[in-house]
Amino acid sequence: MHLLLIDHREEFMFKLLLSRIVFLVPTVFIILVSTYLLSTYTPGDEVAIRLEMAGESSMRDLDQYELAYKNLERDLGLSGPKFYWSMMPDYFSDEIIEIVPLFTRNTLTELTHQVKDWTIVKDYYNSARELKLFVQDKSVYRELSLELNRQMKHDQVSAIKQLAIQENYDNSLKEMINALNKNIANLRVSSALIYPRIKWNGTNNQFHDWIKRFWNGHNISLRDGVSVTEKIRQSIWWTLSLSFITLTLACVLSTIMAVWLVGNESSMIAKVLNSSLYFFYSIPLFWFATLALVFFTTDDYGEWTHLLPSIGIKFWELGDSFWGNVGIYCRQIILPIICMVLVSLSYLTRQLVVDLKKQSKRLYSTMVRAKGVTPNRLRWNHQLPNALMPYITIVTGALPRTIVGSAIIEVIFNIPGVGKLLLDSIYFGDWPVIFTIIIIVGVVTIFSYLLSDILYAVLYPQAATSILN
Repeated sequence: MHLLLIDHREEFMFKLLLSRIVFLVPTVFIILVSTYLLSTYTPGDEVAIRLEMAGESSMRDLDQYELAYKNLERDLGLSGPKFYWSMMPDYFSDEIIEIVPLFTRNTLTELTHQVKDWTIVKDYYNSARELKLFVQDKSVYRELSLELNRQMKHDQVSAIKQLAIQENYDNSLKEMINALNKNIANLRVSSALIYPRIKWNGTNNQFHDWIKRFWNGHNISLRDGVSVTEKIRQSIWWTLSLSFITLTLACVLSTIMAVWLVGNESSMIAKVLNSSLYFFYSIPLFWFATLALVFFTTDDYGEWTHLLPSIGIKFWELGDSFWGNVGIYCRQIILPIICMVLVSLSYLTRQLVVDLKKQSKRLYSTMVRAKGVTPNRLRWNHQLPNALMPYITIVTGALPRTIVGSAIIEVIFNIPGVGKLLLDSIYFGDWPVIFTIIIIVGVVTIFSYLLSDILYAVLYPQAATSILN
């Protein structure tokens, strides 16, 4: 009989995991697609930024710059169609995808949608590019190039002509300007009927290359050219260590305090403790952390307040071993952990107290008390296991929130974790780092709920069976 129960539980666990994985795979795919679509609307041009970091400029040699741009764009997986399939108007041409840089490509795409004739837009682009190539070694090239960018959507070239007068050019320049003027005049908004065209691109698309870059860890930071994977690897252990210690201490302490508070509600200590919990729950974390930093890491308010060392993890003193670094800076992370534990403890304790009170009103509690079981044993052995059901969801759901929420603590106490890395990357516009962290948080969120389901299945098989059904 015992073996039958074990086989039944293993079969149930297998079905539960299989059902969750069936939903997990498309959910992860949706997170990846959503993050990628969001990344396509970020300001700036990643290829142009990297070329600028390498000293390349379109103001020197246009052909050389475009060749370097195409090569780098291909290496970064930013060339070609964006997704596995694309739906475009019948007037749209694949030639637009090959035009560089991104600013010119986007402008020509917008013009094509307005004119609804790629041939006219292409003639305009060729004449403008021919003019830029003709004067690229002249002193007027920079002004002319900038003016052409401004004139993309205008219907006249008077400013370009004025620039040309400043130099003693032959008739070839005049012919080019006249041709450009004629092509710009043809750029008229059209209201032609649009027919959609669907095309299958296969794996030769930007999204597929983006996934491969993320999976292989080939993303490069725009800020300093360091591998994104390496930057996150160095910072995630600080965040995970803070999160693990915080959640462990908060869960253990909140359980002990909640059970004690339920049995000693009328005592003065319980009233003071409840008031303290409400205080820590209502106070903003950044303010509490700042106050703790001011009062307990300096001697400005007396030598007795200087209980802990000054804040800050010095990057130049970090070694190769993470645990060695933790050993060196263990005293620096005591105060951040205390701040995070107190704020988490207040919420978890109050939640568990409410659930324990609900369990005390259930019929089984009355029956157990009638058998002569002591109140303390009743709370620990009978009421607490049942009260932990919603507690599991709260704790597992706190895992991803702790990773992002630790940003406040990491910035205030200068801890090089993922939260601080995320805020620094937002400040510097380092989009590869930002979107990688977003994906990691999304995946951690999914697996935290999977962990919640597994814990339910192990601790509460009957409740998990209803979830599965």
